[in-house]
Amino acid sequence: MSQPIVTIGANASLSDALVIAKSKKLRHLPVDNAQRKLVGLVTQSDLVTAQYRIHEMQTKILEREVINRTQESVDLNRRLTELSREDPLLKIANFRAMEADIHHLHAISSRYQRPYSVALFGVEDFNSFKDCYGHSTGDEALQQVSSHFKETIRAADRLYRYGGDEFLVLLPETFSDGAQALAQRLIDGIVECGILHEQHPMKVMTLSAGVSSRDQWVTDGSWQDIVERADGALRQAKKQGPNRIAAAQSDRAFTSDTVLFQSVIPRQ
Repeated sequence: MSQPIVTIGANASLSDALVIAKSKKLRHLPVDNAQRKLVGLVTQSDLVTAQYRIHEMQTKILEREVINRTQESVDLNRRLTELSREDPLLKIANFRAMEADIHHLHAISSRYQRPYSVALFGVEDFNSFKDCYGHSTGDEALQQVSSHFKETIRAADRLYRYGGDEFLVLLPETFSDGAQALAQRLIDGIVECGILHEQHPMKVMTLSAGVSSRDQWVTDGSWQDIVERADGALRQAKKQGPNRIAAAQSDRAFTSDTVLFQSVIPRQ
C-alpha cells in the first residue's frame, strides 16, 4: 500500500516547510493550493535557506538578549554604586562618598594652592531627644535638618552624613570666615525650624559646629588632618554650650595632637 504524498499549503512559510521536511525526512516538498493542485516545489536549497534564516533570527534574538542583560547589569551596578555612596535615610552622600570627594578636592587644593573648608555639625542632646520622642521621630528630625542644609548650602558645596547625628559640609574655594558664616546660617535656621525638644535648655533642637580650613598657601598635611581639626573644633564648641561654632586656627604645621581654636561664636 503506497504512502500518501506529503504536501504543504501555498500559504505556509518556509519555516513550516522545514519542520515538515525534517519530521518526514524529505528532501523536497510539493506545494498545493486550496484545490489540492500542485503549484510549486520546496527544494533542498529552499530548506537550507529556511534553516539559515531561522539560525540568523535566533542569533539576533540571543544578541539582543545579551545586550539587554548587559545593559541591565550596567544599570544595576551603577545603582548599587550610587546606593553605596548614599545614606538610605537622609538621601544624602555618606561617609564613604565624603572620603572620595574630599580626597579629590584636597589633591586639587594642593596642586593649585586653592582654599577649601570643612564644617562639621552635631545635633545637641540627640540621644535624649530620641529617648523622649522615639527613634522614628528622631529620624524625621534628622531628615528635617538634612532638608534645611540642602536648601541653604551653595550648589558647589557638598553635604554628607558623617555618622549618627553628625553632618559634614565640604566647601570648595572657601576660607574659614566664609565657612563660619555659612555655619551660622545653618545653625540659626535649625533654631528657626522650631523642632520641639523639651529636654533641651532652649526647648528646641540646636546644632554645634566645628570649622576647619586649608589656606591656599599651605602645601603640607592631608585631608584627614582637616577633618580631624574640624572634629576637634566641634568638641570644643559643644563644651561651650549649645548653638555654638568653634573654628580651628589655620596653621602651616598640621599636627594630630594639637588643635588651636580661633573663635567660639554663640548665636545672638
